[in-house]
Amino acid sequence: MVLAAAWTAMSYLWNSRTPRLAADFLAYSQWRHPALFQMDAILGPYGLGAIILAINAGLGILWNHARRRGGARWGSLLATTLGPAVIFLALGAFWGQSQLARRDRFLTSKPSLTATAVILQPDIDQYHKWDDAYRKENARILASLVSQAFALNPSLVLWPESSIPFAVDETIGRLDLPHTGRGRGQRPSALRAVGKGFGPAGRGSRSKGDQLVGAISYLQDSDGVEFYNAALLVSPAGSVVGRYHKRRLVPFGEFVPLKFLKRFIGILNTFGDLTPGERDQPLLKTAVGLVAVTICYEAAFPELARFDAARGARIIANLTNDGWYKDSWGPYQHFGTNVFRAVENRVYVLRSANTGISAAIDPWGLPMARLGLGQRGDISAEIPAADPFPARSFYARHGDWLAGLCLLAAAGFGLMNAVRSRA
Repeated sequence: MVLAAAWTAMSYLWNSRTPRLAADFLAYSQWRHPALFQMDAILGPYGLGAIILAINAGLGILWNHARRRGGARWGSLLATTLGPAVIFLALGAFWGQSQLARRDRFLTSKPSLTATAVILQPDIDQYHKWDDAYRKENARILASLVSQAFALNPSLVLWPESSIPFAVDETIGRLDLPHTGRGRGQRPSALRAVGKGFGPAGRGSRSKGDQLVGAISYLQDSDGVEFYNAALLVSPAGSVVGRYHKRRLVPFGEFVPLKFLKRFIGILNTFGDLTPGERDQPLLKTAVGLVAVTICYEAAFPELARFDAARGARIIANLTNDGWYKDSWGPYQHFGTNVFRAVENRVYVLRSANTGISAAIDPWGLPMARLGLGQRGDISAEIPAADPFPARSFYARHGDWLAGLCLLAAAGFGLMNAVRSRA
């Protein structure tokens, strides 16, 4: 248990202060066992991992004891090593099963009032997205998907990260006006009516719902131009009624941490460094409820989702473009992080990924709908008006309390060892 506390404390400090790829949460290893990861709604992202580490450390201690000391002190050794961790795991699994039974009862009740959310997955090659030679075809793909989505009369349509192949001037306040951005040319005709319900050649039906569109946006003043990785909430009339700017940017991909290196590093896009958004940005008001946004690998930061859930978000929209990773472990890992963000906070997660994996995930961390890697299409999910967790989760309300306790415990153990060594 000492080792588990020390590991949790170290992981908490590391994750809170450094850029990361989220491969270090041991809880993720149990993604196939929803009964186990339900405890994250209370313990947060570190709890299940601490139990896993305690069990493995206990097995290691017992193995060494068997090799070196034979059968002496087995009872006390079991009680102090494996015993507490196994009990916690059993209690967590039992409680998790009760939560899954609660899910079954909620679904069986079939809430009559629902809102439809449609998630687009255009599967456009990342290296063709901004290429002028592919603009017309890319616009046709997006127009076709949006036309299909509007046929379902959705309350909300989600586009992936940076879907629109031009920079959007946020001061205009609309997405159906002529492009005035820097050096990207005129937008394709199929994209001139984003938010107005376009279909092929502008003949689509009008949407009654909003669209959450991933785009590169910019603001210009006397001091210069600032570019953002943004999500723009567009009304049926084409007005931008809400916006979100990505808070955690990818080092050396969206910004250069050490500015003097910028002249030597040519991997940034033509817009140069992006500007991070403020931590406390307004939640987006939609027909499916209050929506918070994470863009791409922001889903790897549990504190962002917890912060938004604690201030009222019922849905977290994760707009991403995992096309960079092709058919590798990357898209699967990014999808899995969203499963844990959903159950940790007891929120719905709607994930729109350019090349996949797109999904609608319920507050128990189970997919309601999913579209696999490399597929083109859209998926819909019915979001009930009845909220199964109106108060969100214990973790959302109280934060990383377990990590704080482990930090104190690790400091206490260290102090005790220091005192003993001097005695």
